[in-house]
Order: sequence, then C-alpha cells, then structure tokens
Amino acid sequence: MKKKELALLIGFLLTVLLCSFTAFAKGSSDLTGEVLRLHVLANSDSGRDQQLKLLVKDALVEEYGDLYRNCVDLAQAAETAEKNLTAMRLTAERVLRENGCSDPVRVSVERYAFHTRVYDTFALPAGTYTAVRVEIGKAAGQNWWCVMFPPLCESPALDKQDVEDFSAEAQDVLEAEPTYDVRFAIVDFFVSLFGG
Repeated sequence: MKKKELALLIGFLLTVLLCSFTAFAKGSSDLTGEVLRLHVLANSDSGRDQQLKLLVKDALVEEYGDLYRNCVDLAQAAETAEKNLTAMRLTAERVLRENGCSDPVRVSVERYAFHTRVYDTFALPAGTYTAVRVEIGKAAGQNWWCVMFPPLCESPALDKQDVEDFSAEAQDVLEAEPTYDVRFAIVDFFVSLFGG
C-alpha cells in the first residue's frame, strides 16, 4: 500500500473513532449528571482495613440509603448528602471504634473521576461523578462504591425497575451492548488524563 493510501486509511479510521467516541462521551456525561455515588476508601490494603471499610459501607448504606428515595434529581441528592456529612462521619467513626480502630474519617461531597465499572447486567461508564467520599485513615487502600442516587446500593446489579429511574439517554448507556467496552477503555484513558 502506498504511503498516501495508508495515510488516508488511518485518517478515515481516526475520524470514525473520534465520531463514535464523541457520541458515546455525550451519553456518558449525561449519565454523570444523574448519579450520586458513595465512595469508601480503606486506610490500606491490609485484610483488617479492607474488612473495616466494608463494615463502614454496610452501616452507611443501611442508615443513609433511604435518604435519597424521595430526591428528584442529583442536585437534591447532593444537597441531602451535604446536610448529612457530619452524621455520616460519626456513623463511620462509631463503626471503626466499635471494632478497635482509631483512624480518622473524612466525609465530603465532591466530583471525582471514576473508571468504568462493568456488572453482569449493566456498565457504569467512566467519567467525573458527584460522590459522597468517605476516607478512612490514610485512604490508601482499595475502594468500594455504589450508586446512592438513584438508590441502587442495596444490590450489586440493576434490575429493569432500577434502570427506569434513569433518563432515556442514561438507560441507553447503562444497557449498552458489550461492544461499548472498547469505548469505555478510551473514556477511562481520557478521564485519567484530564480528570473528566
């Protein structure tokens, strides 16, 4: 193949890839504006710290998961979370103290970059999402997260009713066929470069 033909072919493939990426990124960004995530970071990767992280997560989901059931949008859910930051921190600290751990806990609501998360029935694309971030101790260990709004933390996968809580565009992204996995990798790459 001549250099000119090769250059045209590469240019064409890049154009197709960028067009596909742009359409997908728009759907992903729409979804990031509808979701409030709970993000719990363990002190370290030790078995004990990971176990404590899960205990904290369980307590937070049980005590605060229902707060978001009546929220109508992300703004209301984030406002609800902001009003409960101190209570959530105290709950996390109580769980740690009951288990012999004196690590400090920081809880905030901010926007954070997340990688794609693929489940059996859906995938949450990479992007910058609003999250309730719970940092235990040094927050240097593996993390755990779920979707607080719409409330999906109870189960590790969405069922049909849960998906209906999202907009039509977000449902399309969540229910996308596995062929989107390559695009998720590209979105992950750009999120890691530019933070969303």
